[in-house]
Amino acid sequence: MRRNLIKILVIVTILLSGCQQKNAAREWKESDGLIPDSTTAVKIAEIIWLNVYGENVLDTKPYKAKLIDNKVWIVEGTLNKGADYDGGTPYLEIQKDNCKVIGISHSK
Repeated sequence: MRRNLIKILVIVTILLSGCQQKNAAREWKESDGLIPDSTTAVKIAEIIWLNVYGENVLDTKPYKAKLIDNKVWIVEGTLNKGADYDGGTPYLEIQKDNCKVIGISHSK
């Protein structure tokens, strides 16, 4: 009986410490919008581009993201010198506050 109680206490302690770590990682504020940083903007763009343009879009890494007027993220791919492929780079405009895509294209 005592061993079972100790096992239960250990499991509860582990679960509680995991919850605390998740909450301590980052507190979200509404002013951050749904896309608070460039890393998030790039991840969203990559998912959208993969769906629209396919796996070849991965050849245009690294992706660059910049925030305009604290409202719109612009994310672009990079045309790598010496790459052996035709085409250009993907481009995405997405609103910071609600994640609405307002522009998507691919240069040729």
